[in-house]
Amino acid sequence: MINHSMNYFIEALGSKQSTPGGGSAAAITGAIGISLTQMVVSLTTGKPRYEAYQPLLDSVQEQASELTQRFVDGMQADIDAFNGVMEAYRIKATTDEEQVIKQARIEQASKQATVAPFEMMEASILALRLSKQLVGKSNPNVLSDLGVAALNLKATLQSSWLNVLINLKTIQDEVFVARYKEQGEQLLAEGKQLADELYNLVVIELS
Repeated sequence: MINHSMNYFIEALGSKQSTPGGGSAAAITGAIGISLTQMVVSLTTGKPRYEAYQPLLDSVQEQASELTQRFVDGMQADIDAFNGVMEAYRIKATTDEEQVIKQARIEQASKQATVAPFEMMEASILALRLSKQLVGKSNPNVLSDLGVAALNLKATLQSSWLNVLINLKTIQDEVFVARYKEQGEQLLAEGKQLADELYNLVVIELS
């Protein structure tokens, strides 16, 4: 999917095919968000006024580049995980033994389909922390783009959480479900706060 054009992605997203879906859209939104942060760094680097912050800018740029790739890879991981679930459900099972095997495959595939968006939540947190460091230390002419980054990353966070929840509903492993619900809720709370703080800081600076 990552090798196709944006037009191809949009058309596929709006079609009746199962993938790409919400998880892929969330991953791309995250990539857009952190790429905006990279743009802010790029348009700040080299300006004498911000020379003292250059080590920070370099660090943010390097980490942001890694996160961008992580989001892009996450899109394919989400597609692969969903396809794995569908393949598990298509397994023919006519005997009790085959039913047990099929159910185990569904369970494992559903767990992987939970992990994929959960990792996008983790990436969103890292991206928001990184982006917030640039407030007051970057080119004010692109300050609004940091706000847009915050909104995109918050959307990725919350969208990914929905995908975590829908997959947890089909998993029988209660320990797994409890762990990912607890950790996911913690990430959601932290990420929403970070995104809102960053967005509000931008609004205050622009007002």
